Amino acid sequence: MLTPLEDAHVWIEAPALGQEFSGWRPPATTSEAVHQRALAIVEKRYLTGPLAWYCNRQLAFGMLPDGIGYLLIVSFENYDKNAETAAQTAALDAALDDIFGKASGLRGLVVDIRLNGGGTEMLGLQIAGRLTATSYPASSKIFRIDPADPTKFSEPQPIMVAPSPRPSFYGPMALLMGHESVSAAEAFAMSLQGRRHKPVFIGENTQGVFSDVLIRHLPNGWRFGVPNEIYLNENGQAYDIKGVPPDIPITLFTAADLEAERDPALQAAMHAVDEAGRSGRFPGLPNR
Repeated sequence: MLTPLEDAHVWIEAPALGQEFSGWRPPATTSEAVHQRALAIVEKRYLTGPLAWYCNRQLAFGMLPDGIGYLLIVSFENYDKNAETAAQTAALDAALDDIFGKASGLRGLVVDIRLNGGGTEMLGLQIAGRLTATSYPASSKIFRIDPADPTKFSEPQPIMVAPSPRPSFYGPMALLMGHESVSAAEAFAMSLQGRRHKPVFIGENTQGVFSDVLIRHLPNGWRFGVPNEIYLNENGQAYDIKGVPPDIPITLFTAADLEAERDPALQAAMHAVDEAGRSGRFPGLPNR
């Protein structure tokens, strides 16, 4: 019943049977072996040194040539063994303080969410706040308010990006994203659209699921979840089903690219950041 919906935020679980199911839009996810191969290529062929891992290995940072930073965000959850919100945000703040504090001369930044399965939107907003000097709308969401009329929605509830007083980066950016960028990763991409200097989005359309999940119980003890909100960008546009589109479309992790140990999307991101830096829009050091 749920498979035709192809929605990663539609799921059902039967605890007594040890069974669960959640939807997905084609194509299928790539294997963990492909994930590891792709990351090994980034480290071997492109970074000037090994990745430094943070936040329970959910975040990593390294340097590309010519002063360009590479920020890998594996997920937006499990940043600390303590699941409490304060512990998660504190772990992220400590990581970003170290990253942007040490890399004070960054000329540009590539952020990679290509293999990010989502998590908590709040953590994405926390990162976005380190990438802007001014507050701006990340998105807004509306939800159904009439069970009998599917056209009736609430007033839009704004979601804002607030700048942080801690070490930050305001310079040229590129965002690597793809079909396996899901949920909170997609909300993060949407939150960067309103940045004063929007990053260049490179890769594939994201998965196309944004809403929080409404969880309910069936009489037999099974649980199910369904999305019941619509996320809108500043122009009132929604990206459900189709996903957030790239500015530069590039197919990710093809067999030929993996065999040749190349990452065309990362190469395009480095070029885009370099071109933006040369445009004159970022005088002086772009971060603090």
